[in-house]
Amino acid sequence: MKKNADSLINLTNTGVCRGNRWLVRGIDLHIRAGEIVTIIGPNGAGKSTTAKLVVGALRADEGQVERPTNLRVGYVPQKLHIEPTLPITVERFLSLPNRVNRA
Repeated sequence: MKKNADSLINLTNTGVCRGNRWLVRGIDLHIRAGEIVTIIGPNGAGKSTTAKLVVGALRADEGQVERPTNLRVGYVPQKLHIEPTLPITVERFLSLPNRVNRA
């Protein structure tokens, strides 16, 4: 994919390696402002890893990622770990080890 002058986010020959294994490699992706991008593919193809590169949640081990420093991106991960003790009631919170006067 050819880099466009009006690109907002640019990934050029980008890759992520963990251990001795490349999760994704050779990714070229250029996203313009207002563009909607859908990444499709089978499980394990690197869709989530590529999305994390785009939003800045992962650093590239090779290649180049360009995005404006003031860019704000909304991202909802596929899996989200929520602490099993949450939600917590106010009464339970106040009974935690650092005691607080009930008033």
